[in-house]
Amino acid sequence: MWGTDMTPEHTPAEAGLGFAVRTDDSDFLGRDGLAARAPATRRLATLTLEPDVVMTGGEPLFVDRQVAGYVTGAAYGPSVGRSIAYAWVPARLRAGDAVVVR
Repeated sequence: MWGTDMTPEHTPAEAGLGFAVRTDDSDFLGRDGLAARAPATRRLATLTLEPDVVMTGGEPLFVDRQVAGYVTGAAYGPSVGRSIAYAWVPARLRAGDAVVVR
């Protein structure tokens, strides 16, 4: 959601929306700016949390006891029986890696 989960400081690739950008199109005004950016060090990811964890967004995310990102929004997912959160995480994390949200 624009302005909550992602803002102008995030690139389409970081937000998982790189597929929607045609960088080969000469009419794309942001092409040169995106090409000049360093590779992504973070990405927007979906997390599932223990059922008793309640979040609303803005909570810090820890990896190896270091602040590594933050939750943008969260809610309880009754169909999966767990809390679901959207969070900015280090790009190196993969599915199943442990994170702590407080």
